[in-house]
Amino acid sequence: PGAIREVLERTGPDLVLLTSPNVARVLPEGVGAGFDAACVGTLTAAVAERLGFTVRQVGTGTGADLARALIGAGEPGLVLFLRGEVVRREGTDVLEDAGWRVEERVVYAARPRRAFDADVAAAPAPAACVVGSPGGATALDRALTAAGRRDLRAGPVVAIGETTAERLAGLSFTGVRACEVPGVDGILAVLGDLLRRDASP
Repeated sequence: PGAIREVLERTGPDLVLLTSPNVARVLPEGVGAGFDAACVGTLTAAVAERLGFTVRQVGTGTGADLARALIGAGEPGLVLFLRGEVVRREGTDVLEDAGWRVEERVVYAARPRRAFDADVAAAPAPAACVVGSPGGATALDRALTAAGRRDLRAGPVVAIGETTAERLAGLSFTGVRACEVPGVDGILAVLGDLLRRDASP
């Protein structure tokens, strides 16, 4: 993390791209001072501001949606993408196809929590599951298989977005609903709808 400020100053990007609030776990406060950022999601944007970045663009859809908005808003430039170890490249591909230069730096990696499988095995049957990433979908699938609870794939599952919903569907979850609004508000809206419907006669 201490090297990120040096990377920012050496690269001199026109824009820093952030697609996940997970960067807050590894980047030091104030590291982005003096640099502009574009973010996927309002939560990521709030994190970016706490890190000192000036947020110029906030996307409410996918990384590709944000990339198209950036292309429509200005001339091609240099983007520094601070990202996790595993990402979808659709946004960066869109930018590069439009003549933007993208440099990438991996600043964090998600790792499974060792107790997760046991926690899933011991948990009571949920009214619904909430899944916040494609990696989370894979972890839930693995834990349900290990626990012999594959039947829960047919229950209500709230996916944070379309990408996560696609991963869940590919893993044979059948009751998947993707949030139409990003973030906590979107999750609460879908949960409220599901639970009211499930509780009705």
